[in-house]
Amino acid sequence: MSADARFMSVSKAAEIVSASEGQRVDRSTLSRYIKRYASDFAPRREGRETLIDVNALLEHRKVNIRVERGSPEPFKADVKVASTKERKGEIDVRIAEIELEREEEKRARERGEIIYVADLAAAAEAAIKAFGAALDEAESDAAEDIARRTRSEARHVRPGLRTLKRSALEAFTRALTRVLPSSEVDTPSA
Repeated sequence: MSADARFMSVSKAAEIVSASEGQRVDRSTLSRYIKRYASDFAPRREGRETLIDVNALLEHRKVNIRVERGSPEPFKADVKVASTKERKGEIDVRIAEIELEREEEKRARERGEIIYVADLAAAAEAAIKAFGAALDEAESDAAEDIARRTRSEARHVRPGLRTLKRSALEAFTRALTRVLPSSEVDTPSA
């Protein structure tokens, strides 16, 4: 610490910082700043009071804080206070928009442009079952054909085809699950 260190309370330091920077710095703002950079200017406690080296604080803020010189008053955003009538009018407009959206959705459902997620999930399950049935039906013919071409027996080919069917159904189910909106598609047992 330097020999010319001036230790004082955070409240007094806030006044000095405000005067030197040309804009108001609140005690709470300065207190947070000190807590964040405590290692740079070693605050010390005396009773309930935190004392800080004001010279070190001012030097630290010169280096680390970009102060815009301007009005000593803190920035206040323009606040528009809506009257009760204006607010009620906004609410009425929003209610009308919601009712219009519901009517549009109802008409779209009637035209078949929108379906319920549950109906979509049921259709996906039906597609998986139909795909499984088609694979079952094709398995016998394929087993006989593969056995004839490879000069082996169909009973040796069928386990490989069942494994292929199971993997194809799992992949198909995963693909449908990815595109369906947060619903569950049951995998039929192979």
